[in-house]
Amino acid sequence: MKTCSRCGKTKALSEFVRNRTKPDGYTYQCKACRAEYQASERGRAAQARWQASEKGRECLRRRQARYRTSEKGKATQAEYRTGSSRRVTLRRYNDSNKRSAVNRRYNSTEKGRAAFRRYRATESGKEVSRQAVNRRRARKANADGTHTYAQFLSLCESTDNRCLRCNRKAPLTEDHIIPLSAGGTDDISNIQPLCKGCNSSKGTGTVDYRAANLMAVA
Repeated sequence: MKTCSRCGKTKALSEFVRNRTKPDGYTYQCKACRAEYQASERGRAAQARWQASEKGRECLRRRQARYRTSEKGKATQAEYRTGSSRRVTLRRYNDSNKRSAVNRRYNSTEKGRAAFRRYRATESGKEVSRQAVNRRRARKANADGTHTYAQFLSLCESTDNRCLRCNRKAPLTEDHIIPLSAGGTDDISNIQPLCKGCNSSKGTGTVDYRAANLMAVA
């Protein structure tokens, strides 16, 4: 039994919250009195001050760490990760304005810009950038069809990674045989690998170097 310091009533220990920092391991106030105080204006203000303090944040981090490493915490996290509630939460967050605002704030920082530059330098980043440019061009031209970067790499391998116009081994770009501006599609069947210089020289003309290359091989 224990007497509440707020209401003065003697109650069972189950009516008090456990607190390892107290001499007897329980809070001075009973659960009912704590709930009443925390719901009051004064209690909410005190809670806000505590949470904003360094000591309060450190206490919260330790409590969360203890819970995550406990058996109950691990079971709860495993259930959440495999359940549908996590997918619903992630979908709701990804579709919200909050996610976009967080991304914009991070991308505007020096750390975010540096991370984006590192990603753009990777093969995955280059693929995403190329696909984004192609999709944007295709949308502007109302072109039909689409292709992936993996399909373009396969096309390059079939030509031994050589430009179909100058036959040199060089970094290859995607050239639309029939330009999008002339009604060509964005399908892989309308793509030929050319180096950057040959792609620029071809301009907006309709030239199929694949046929010329086949004739040369024959």
